[in-house]
Amino acid sequence: MAILDSMDRKKDSLVVVKPGEPGIPPICKIMNKLAMREAEKAKRKSERKGGVTVKNMELNWAIDGNDLGHRLNKLKEFLMKGQRVEVLLAGKKKGRKATEEEAKAVIKKIKGAMSEVGAKEMKPMDGKILAMATLFLEGKISKTTSEAPTSPQEASGETL
Repeated sequence: MAILDSMDRKKDSLVVVKPGEPGIPPICKIMNKLAMREAEKAKRKSERKGGVTVKNMELNWAIDGNDLGHRLNKLKEFLMKGQRVEVLLAGKKKGRKATEEEAKAVIKKIKGAMSEVGAKEMKPMDGKILAMATLFLEGKISKTTSEAPTSPQEASGETL
């Protein structure tokens, strides 16, 4: 009781750290109410913004089909995790220049990969075909990816 009488109840609060058991008193500490409120706000704020990350991917309009396949697999991986992806399409200063049909085919393949995983465009394409263009894609978190095994041992059913 002497502790409760000595503390300023407007500024401080008595917080139970470990509840007591029969014959053992609880463990408590005095905490500043303002500091507790600020810590709670910071925790809620970090929980809100912690989920979405933005990935950048650069592609050439005249990209080889094999390379495009690898990049699209990586794109699908990012989108399945629920990440946002900005795909920058540009031509190289040196090297082969793509035709307009090739450029449209690249965009069509990117949008096809996007629809395969259930992702969507956040906003319309910025820029022009065969110049610099950016696609803004946003993934959708699916329940099957969060339940997928994270290691080869879990995939095979082994336990440690």
